[in-house]
This record gives sequence, C-alpha cells and structure tokens, in this order.
Amino acid sequence: LAQERPGEQPGAAKTMTVRGKVAKVQADTNQFTLRTADGKELMLHLADKAKIRLNNQDAQFRDLREGMDVTITYETRGGKHYVTSITSRPGGADQPRNPNPPR
Repeated sequence: LAQERPGEQPGAAKTMTVRGKVAKVQADTNQFTLRTADGKELMLHLADKAKIRLNNQDAQFRDLREGMDVTITYETRGGKHYVTSITSRPGGADQPRNPNPPR
C-alpha cells in the first residue's frame, strides 16, 4: 500500500485553473469531460472534498449538466486530473434555473 509522505506532497500535485463547457457527465463514476475554448477535452475526476458552486449557490455533482460554462480548478496526480472546485457564472444562457432574477 503506497502512502504519500507529507514532505513529498507540495511538489506532487500541480494545480491548474481552466474554463470551458461541460461536454459529458458520468455521475456514476464522479467523472466529467470539459471542452476548453481551444477545443481540447479534459477527462476530470471529482476530488473527495471538491467545492461546487453553480449560479452562486452550493451544489452537488449531480447538478452539473452538459453544456454548462464552468471554471474549474484541478490537480494532476498519477496522470489523472482531480477537480477541487467547480464554479459557473450566474445568468449564463446554460443555467435557466431562475426565470425571475432579483431586480
């Protein structure tokens, strides 16, 4: 059983932030695909303590939908991308949840 040692952790994961559209959601495996502005697709895994905010509200992974514009922060470990935060911009065309926004 491999364990990470505290002294090795800071250089172990590279943190990146990227914006794009959700291309595919696999809720059963907590994975999704993000399509970036330059057309690249990233396969992402939800980290255990990931924070999700959609339309300025705390949300669950099951609330993520294909086509949503999101900004994500992820770490790369062992060749996989683990998402630590997902946020969407309020009022985007892809979030029709609130048809009567506050005035």
